[in-house]
Amino acid sequence: MTKEEFDKILSTGKLKRVKSKHDFPHRWYSAMGLSGMSEVDGPFAGGCTEQGPRERMVLGAFSEEYGLLIYEQGGLAHWVWANLYQHLSKNAKPEQVYMEDVGKKDGTRVKEIEMLLV
Repeated sequence: MTKEEFDKILSTGKLKRVKSKHDFPHRWYSAMGLSGMSEVDGPFAGGCTEQGPRERMVLGAFSEEYGLLIYEQGGLAHWVWANLYQHLSKNAKPEQVYMEDVGKKDGTRVKEIEMLLV
């Protein structure tokens, strides 16, 4: 999937933003690996020696077919990832179909994604 295809999916208006990782339906929650992740603005171990979760949710949204998760990943290198998952059939687990590093310090790409979801 290209960045343009990703942006087009987000701009359909079908994805519903969530305020908490617990707002995701179970099928998205488990596929995205949210169980050990901190909530938006929650505690976060941004460095290598700090205690606490190494990942923190930044933004999330879902529709019947797609789930979006933007999260921070701490450690020696700090990353911010945007992952898009697709649920293809009723019996299948959602699969990751797109991943993008959106971690520029000025946050412009995350802001662009937020605007696409409006």
